[in-house]
Amino acid sequence: MPGVRGIDPPLPLSLVDNTSAAVVHLVSSALTGVVLHPWEGMTVGRLHELVGAPPRWWISPGRARRLVATARRADRSGRREAAVRRLELLLLGQAQAPSSLTADGFDAPVGLEGWRALLSP
Repeated sequence: MPGVRGIDPPLPLSLVDNTSAAVVHLVSSALTGVVLHPWEGMTVGRLHELVGAPPRWWISPGRARRLVATARRADRSGRREAAVRRLELLLLGQAQAPSSLTADGFDAPVGLEGWRALLSP
C-alpha cells in the first residue's frame, strides 16, 4: 500500500461501540439538528500499523492528488466512484472538523485498543 510522504492524514472511521455511545448521549442532550460523530483519532499511518501492513513505498502529496484526479477522470461512468473515494481516503485522509458532540461533553468510551481488539486474530 502506498503512503504519502510527510503526512499522516486523519480517517473518518468509528467503532460501533463509540457510535452507539454517541446516540445514547444525543438522546439525553439538548443538541438539535445534524450532529457529526467526533473524530476517533484514526489516521492512515495508525491503520497501516494496526493491520500490520506498513506502507511499502512513498509518494509525494502532489503525486497522490494527481493519482486520485487521474482515477476520477478515468471513471467516466461513475461506477467506480466509491473505489476512487477509498483510494483518496487511504492516500490523503479527510480533514476533521470539531464536533458539537465533543463540545457537549461526549467522550468516546473506546480508544485505539478497540481497533486493536477488532483487528486481532
